[in-house]
Amino acid sequence: MRFQILPFISALLLSAPALAQEGALSVDRCGGMNANPGGMRDGNVVSRKLESRITDFISNASLTPGIAIAVVKDSEIAYLRGFGYRELQTCTLAGPSTRFYLKSTTKPFLGLLAALLHEEGAVKLDAPVTNYLKDLKPAAPINADQVPLRAHFTHTIPYHDSGLNYATANFGTIPESEYVAHANEFSQPRSIEFRYSNFGPIMGAHALSAAVNKNWRDLIQQKVFEPLSMRSSFTYVSKAEAGPVALSYVTAKRGVYRETYTKDESQMHAAGGAFSTITDLARFTIANLNNGVVDDTQIFPERAVAQAQARQVQFDWEFYEFKRFAHGLGLHHADYEGDLLIHHFGGETHFSFMPEHDIGVVILTNAISDGVLVTHALAATIYDELLEKEDADQRWARRLKEINDQFDQRQERYAAYMQRVRAEAPTGPRTYSPTYLAGVYENLRLGDVVVSQDNQRLSIQIGAMDGEPEWIGGDSYLVRSSLWGRPPNVWQFRRDDETGAMLIDWGGRIFTRKE
Repeated sequence: MRFQILPFISALLLSAPALAQEGALSVDRCGGMNANPGGMRDGNVVSRKLESRITDFISNASLTPGIAIAVVKDSEIAYLRGFGYRELQTCTLAGPSTRFYLKSTTKPFLGLLAALLHEEGAVKLDAPVTNYLKDLKPAAPINADQVPLRAHFTHTIPYHDSGLNYATANFGTIPESEYVAHANEFSQPRSIEFRYSNFGPIMGAHALSAAVNKNWRDLIQQKVFEPLSMRSSFTYVSKAEAGPVALSYVTAKRGVYRETYTKDESQMHAAGGAFSTITDLARFTIANLNNGVVDDTQIFPERAVAQAQARQVQFDWEFYEFKRFAHGLGLHHADYEGDLLIHHFGGETHFSFMPEHDIGVVILTNAISDGVLVTHALAATIYDELLEKEDADQRWARRLKEINDQFDQRQERYAAYMQRVRAEAPTGPRTYSPTYLAGVYENLRLGDVVVSQDNQRLSIQIGAMDGEPEWIGGDSYLVRSSLWGRPPNVWQFRRDDETGAMLIDWGGRIFTRKE
């Protein structure tokens, strides 16, 4: 299934009847938001009151079609429960075995993999990355021979390829075999201070693959998932979709959702390329809390786990209520009101643990955009209850109000953006017919755009994404150029002032037609 990048009409601006016509589905038609059968609850850790509070929180937020939660305490799984639906069309329930796309929560697996390979002697994290990517030679002043492999996982590398960073996640137009050549041509120098992005881990994983002659996907499967018996965790879309995978949804309005595309195999990259379940991530949490030991067995070497968690770079970055201050190999360290929270989120995916209290929380949802408003606030609420904070009731109410306010603000910003785009759109008829515009348009940084037409209707494909654009006037069209309900962009067809070549202008990103 391909993600239709177009036509795009903001669901936030549609009436309820129009939403129905656009295929939006409500949770209420499936029976509402409830705690589902199955899973487990240790009453000594998660009381019925807390479970009821979790259900009320999710229901009152009304921004997640499906959600699954795990709680770990004292190196044991204390809670596993699904809420709502992994698929709204058939009202299929979400549960502990539901496979969710993790986005950037892939990075802790990658960081542990790097530490494991270091312990095995397969790589040296403090050796130059060019020991493994021998052809990596970005232009001066960048000297890749002076950049350690480790820096790619700690987000402290002195170079950045924004085209590779964007295209790998959104289009899948750059194969791994071309990463080094692409980075050589398009990388720009940057500070070695911590600066979070996907690019460093992507190139770091590429170096790991080169070092042992095995793809990073298979390495994570072999070195992390299989030893830990994470049997429902995958780095391949096809394998994840062979079981009970959650479909992804964007919010049309509270409690009403439209199915959206998740990922194509070509868009799965090392910084955001895994599916998992709360059951599997609970085991991963235990391994992190217990120095690599799970079920009384030393699964991972203690030194590898310690290295992955170790504070390797310092910074100040407040994220929701968590004050981040350090990063390891794929794991952030944050202060949550005096308690250490080690974690890595992936948009709406929440994975965290408090080593000083031996507790951890995992929350997964298929609300692939607005779910971010819910999951981290809900995790903080769960921690408050587990830590018996006196004002937990007031915090619960405050967070719900903040979620509602933030969602309303998102709607308002989206509506204002769409209104501005349409107001600024060109007026008048097309200069170029769809038949004339057909062709392949090249951008070496981002990949090729294929423009075709059928019965005078344009179709645009860039990598794994394709669909029909919405004409807004002149030779301009609305195109959603990224995933998961983000605002569309204006693409203009025009001729180059100097060469006369036909091109697409996407906000200064130029794609030139191959003649």
